[in-house]
Amino acid sequence: MKFSFFNVISAISLLVSVNGGLGCSSLTPDPVGKLAKPLRCSLPSQLKLSEKVNIIGVFTTWDLKSQVQMSRFDKVRPFFGKKVGISYVFIDHDSRMVDGWVSLNKPIFPVMYNPRFMLCGKRVNRVPITLILGASGKICYSYQGAVTSKMLHSQIVDALKNCK
Repeated sequence: MKFSFFNVISAISLLVSVNGGLGCSSLTPDPVGKLAKPLRCSLPSQLKLSEKVNIIGVFTTWDLKSQVQMSRFDKVRPFFGKKVGISYVFIDHDSRMVDGWVSLNKPIFPVMYNPRFMLCGKRVNRVPITLILGASGKICYSYQGAVTSKMLHSQIVDALKNCK
């Protein structure tokens, strides 16, 4: 049985509510993907979360929605390095595809290849996923699929002000 990212989040939310809360309220995203309360979630140690706000995009090189979302990351490029870090994680089955993509596109963002990328203890197998984290590593925004660059821009501005 395959699980979508939001099914995983819903299942975690159910577990948290059944187990007495553990300090997290509902994990169901508010409109525009903002979590009601930032969520601390395990992420690979290779991701360097060194900025006030860190944006992580989980993609494949061949998925059209991933390509759309990557183009929207390019539109928020002016934020990069100004208290905002942006990272790409590719979960392709073949690292040569990622190497080819990097050679062709020459991204200024750090690129990580991890075909078994885990988020909140679950393997990610559907893309694209975008996470916006605060400096403490807590997820403030989370969504699957492509969103407009205007929405991404407003979420970054909000995260700079309100995401700890």
